[in-house]
Amino acid sequence: MRVHSSPSKSATQTSRGSRKTLEADFTRYSVIFTGERLPDKRRADCVYISLNDVYWSMLNDAPFRPQDYEYLKSLTPSAQRFYEIIGVKFYNAFRFNNPNASRITYSEYCSYSAQQRYFDYEHFKKQMYKVHQPHKQSGYLAGVSYEAMLDGEGRPDWMMLYVPGPKARSEYDFFMGKPGLLEGSTETFAECTADVTAGVAVDPAPSSGPGEYDQEIIAAMLKRGISEKQAQALLGGVREGQAVLEQLEYADYRIACEPLGTFRNPPGFYISVIRDNTPVPESFEGSRKRAERAEQERRLEQECRRRLELEVSYERYKRELVEQYIREELTAVEHEALIEQHKQNYLAQFRNATHWSVESLHSVATSAAASDIAKRVPVQPFEEFCRGL
Repeated sequence: MRVHSSPSKSATQTSRGSRKTLEADFTRYSVIFTGERLPDKRRADCVYISLNDVYWSMLNDAPFRPQDYEYLKSLTPSAQRFYEIIGVKFYNAFRFNNPNASRITYSEYCSYSAQQRYFDYEHFKKQMYKVHQPHKQSGYLAGVSYEAMLDGEGRPDWMMLYVPGPKARSEYDFFMGKPGLLEGSTETFAECTADVTAGVAVDPAPSSGPGEYDQEIIAAMLKRGISEKQAQALLGGVREGQAVLEQLEYADYRIACEPLGTFRNPPGFYISVIRDNTPVPESFEGSRKRAERAEQERRLEQECRRRLELEVSYERYKRELVEQYIREELTAVEHEALIEQHKQNYLAQFRNATHWSVESLHSVATSAAASDIAKRVPVQPFEEFCRGL
């Protein structure tokens, strides 16, 4: 047996929300080779790793982080890391019904994600925009807002507040054991995207009585070994609203799940399912539900893209108003004086501001001046701005 030993110092948030700190020098695990004795006295039939009790307990107390790994694999590295970090917060927000759990400071996020940290708003916003974009397009993020602040050392920072999207809610429901697949229902964005409904309206299952669906249903029955005469007889006895095509597809699924030879007379099984109007479980996804899901995903993608375009347009609109005010209402001297005033405020308020680079200090002061000017400019609320487009 060989052991892996190393000093360890770590702090983690537990699944119950408390914080644990561990500082120790111990063996994290042992390697047990083929033929050696396992802890339960059996002989190892291959190479095993046996985790130390302390390390095992710490791992078991780590927060639960459910993830859709197919979605994770489709993302870029930076978007993957965001998903890993924010997924925990969304899980807690849903579990404890606490919207405040879906927030994190930019500085903290940079520490967890190992991405470069910026201290001016423009670089920060562009950086996070690229990280957020794929999650907005997928419906994992419904919205994000920023609140300017300072970190413990007096440097510029931002609190990032996230609104989980329908995909995030769907993931939570799935991992909490609710029936269904990892698929989301859409929500409208107030009046800005009024053309997209909250969720996809689904038409009721078509009646299988005489009508335009007869030929399609008969063809499906013939394909499964039911004679045309039997098919016609079955159609004459179906109930109003009976989803015959779904019942046939569910019967396909039942046959495929059983060992070969279990159903010695498949056509007879299909006939009994239709004749007895066997209910199809809600969790079963037939061709109709697959088509509905594809349409839902298409609409969700359109909604997210539209929301993103509106947000970009609204930010441009506010920036242009501020720039227009500076051009028309302020002289160059007044504008520079306002920036200089904010520089002096930072230098007087934060001792370490004297160590900032000239560019960083000017950028932060310029952003602060723009924020002051924005308060003087009449700006339309977001919803009103959207209605005017």
